[in-house]
Amino acid sequence: MARKSTALIDLPLTPQQEAAIAALVAGKTPSEADAAAQAVAGSTAAWLDKDPRFVAALNRRRQELWDAHAQRLAALRGKALDVLENMLDTSADPNALLKAAGMIVKAAGAQERPTGPTTPAGAEREQTLRLW
Repeated sequence: MARKSTALIDLPLTPQQEAAIAALVAGKTPSEADAAAQAVAGSTAAWLDKDPRFVAALNRRRQELWDAHAQRLAALRGKALDVLENMLDTSADPNALLKAAGMIVKAAGAQERPTGPTTPAGAEREQTLRLW
């Protein structure tokens, strides 16, 4: 695969691409992202397959969202630990609180941060490697 010119990699994303990324990050399929972005059918799939700028921007957005959620979970984890600590101190038996606190602690520890290139050049390298 020929390397894309530096000029292409440096171009900003189109409004349609930005809208498609927002839809993908919200959990939509590539087809649903096409509709949300008012793009031609198959556009999002093509961008995912062939546009390193799009892939890098999507990965950055997913990682930013993951980081924001991780921060929220971290705050909840502290509150959940407070509930557990209070239960141990008071010997109370609020089963519902214990289950909720345990679920939050477990959920916070079970998440893995998304990975992937966050620059167009890195995304292009990854796409090139997939062809080998």
